[in-house]
Amino acid sequence: MRAIAMTKPGDIEVLQTISLARPIPKAKQVLLQNLAIAIEPYDCHVRSGKIKVNNPLPLVLGSSLAGRIHAVGEKVTDLKVGQRVAASPHFRSYAEYTAVGRSQIALIPDNVTDIQAAAVALSGQTAWQLAEEILGSSLSVGALLINGASGNVGQILIQLLADHFSKIYVTTGSTSAAKLKRQFPQVEIVNSTTRLSPIVAIIDLVGNQAVSNYLKYLTSNGLLWSTVKQYSDRRCNLFSMKSNGQSLEKLLTAVAQSQVKVQIARVAPFNLKNLRHFQILQHQFGKLVLKF
Repeated sequence: MRAIAMTKPGDIEVLQTISLARPIPKAKQVLLQNLAIAIEPYDCHVRSGKIKVNNPLPLVLGSSLAGRIHAVGEKVTDLKVGQRVAASPHFRSYAEYTAVGRSQIALIPDNVTDIQAAAVALSGQTAWQLAEEILGSSLSVGALLINGASGNVGQILIQLLADHFSKIYVTTGSTSAAKLKRQFPQVEIVNSTTRLSPIVAIIDLVGNQAVSNYLKYLTSNGLLWSTVKQYSDRRCNLFSMKSNGQSLEKLLTAVAQSQVKVQIARVAPFNLKNLRHFQILQHQFGKLVLKF
């Protein structure tokens, strides 16, 4: 099968097309013929060397996908060949076929496209699980701040949490501010010099130095969740998404019911040229998706 792998950490030229044997699913795995994959910052950081991993090279990156079931392992009894599913595997989706554990698989509703499903498989699932954790905590009523809200995680968090906080402050880069405000007029865009009302929760998606300023506005019993950095403040929690088909399926149902809208920036065919180009363009307002 055709796949695209990184031969070593570095710039986009380390991504190369290679030929691999089609995976054989293990007993509790499902083999997917991939239909679409999304560009994830995590994969870009691994390729560049910003994030270090110990996987052998060449390494097939890719951590989100939508696909059609091609084969199932002998212990998978509740899925069948031909069904459309989505998942967030740890690598291996930059390929025509990917074997994925059954526990990570979510069925795609009929009215959700392959492109939408791939776009939310990792980032949307992160937002969903984080929102569940936040809403399950004993926070008092008040304001929320999302630091770095213009990405897919931030956009979906706004939709999931808008009805649960009295105000939502967001930070974003200058190039995305106008688009974010048009998409979500209820949010207030702020920066590190803005005077804020007391905040009961902070979601940090970028890990920049501005967080120390925002912590001044966090109430004594408020909480901060960061997806990127562990802070010394006792109110801070480091959050990590754990790929789970059940949570992804709930999110896809919300997409199907128009409760969550997915912003797609660009779509192109899956090939080396487009993958390299999209990895350069990774910071877009909306998701970059490659289709097979």
